[in-house]
Amino acid sequence: MRERISSILNTRLFYVIFSVIASIVLWAYVGYGANNDEEVRVNNVPIQFTGAEELTQNDLVVTRRSLSSLNLRFSGKRNTVMKLNRTNITAVVDLSDILSYSTSTGAYQLNYQIQYPSGISEDAVSVSYASADYVTVTVEKLTTKEIRIEAIYDGGPADGFSAEPVVLSSDTMTVSGPDSLVSQVEKAQARFTAYDFSSTVIQEVGVTLLDAEGTAMDTEELNCSLESVTVTIPVVMVKEVRLDVNFTASNFANSNNLVYRLEPDTITLSGDADILRDINVINLGTVDLGSFGQSTSDTLAIRIPNGVRNLTGVSTAALTVEIKDAYIARLSVSSSNITYRNETQGLYYRIVSRSLDVTLRGSAASVSAVEENNVRIVADLSELGNTTGIFSVGARVSVDGYADMDPIGNYQVTIEVSNEPFAVEEEDTEEQEQQP
Repeated sequence: MRERISSILNTRLFYVIFSVIASIVLWAYVGYGANNDEEVRVNNVPIQFTGAEELTQNDLVVTRRSLSSLNLRFSGKRNTVMKLNRTNITAVVDLSDILSYSTSTGAYQLNYQIQYPSGISEDAVSVSYASADYVTVTVEKLTTKEIRIEAIYDGGPADGFSAEPVVLSSDTMTVSGPDSLVSQVEKAQARFTAYDFSSTVIQEVGVTLLDAEGTAMDTEELNCSLESVTVTIPVVMVKEVRLDVNFTASNFANSNNLVYRLEPDTITLSGDADILRDINVINLGTVDLGSFGQSTSDTLAIRIPNGVRNLTGVSTAALTVEIKDAYIARLSVSSSNITYRNETQGLYYRIVSRSLDVTLRGSAASVSAVEENNVRIVADLSELGNTTGIFSVGARVSVDGYADMDPIGNYQVTIEVSNEPFAVEEEDTEEQEQQP
């Protein structure tokens, strides 16, 4: 009997039948036993919040969330639940659901929905355990506030240069967010460093929000219209420049006896280096030495070149002039010493002035010795042209024989002009009119 069984087991037919039966058993195990119901635990499933835009439109904003992830356990067929992990499933909380309850601030408990990966239906799995049944969110009033930006920098310009006020690409910004945070924002600051600069500085600088105590604030929950600003520091050259005046030529007054003073005698200017580099003196005008006798004083306007600025702040300078060892002589000069020039051909002229008082300046010796006969007065008729009548014309005074004397002041002589010769007066001993 044993031998018969052994011979059957060793036959080829037995192995074929055994292989078929084993395949059927394995197929049954895979098709039914391997796909039995099973539970899978997935930890740290991220929570996604949607619908924040709808809250913003109603001037609300979420400030706190009780959870950012969940621990979940899923039940379902083994070949389904084994596909789930924290990278392909998400818990979604719709914040707009708050508006279905109220538009007021406060805390709300919101449900979440599980989003499964593509190819897995919600009906194929179920949540058998969750670490939380809902998510609590806190809602505050959404506030917007305009904040002024101030620029502060450490450092300064190089010697001989001055920094102008900082210019910002925008000196204000808007901050929006929860009222509890926005109300704490006191100012915004753009802080940077710039050392020994001699040309205009331009930098992109981040903006920091500060509270009333000057502490930097976290902006994670705030919406800022700007994150940075462009700061510009215009730079100008600074230079001390001398003030001076010119003087007309004079016979007596010269560098040996002329003393003058300007107060101030220098001013400080700022401006573009290319302009200011060549400016070493500012002339305040010309002083006529023949307009005064021994001394004079005046206030002169300080006119600075275009493109520069007067940092001293004064717009005038006080001038005092003194001529040392100067003496004054006053003479009355008769008409016999008065002549004229630049007359017009065909017209007749007569000097109406009988005498002219003249003031002279010079040394003590010259002033004591000069006489009327030394003084010549010449009237200039060039401005009269062909006109006739009686006119006052400018006259030039000169002193013969005294090279160090100056006539002081302006003089005029009265002249009569006619188309006909003048009758000779009996007391005249010399012909006064001239004809062509």
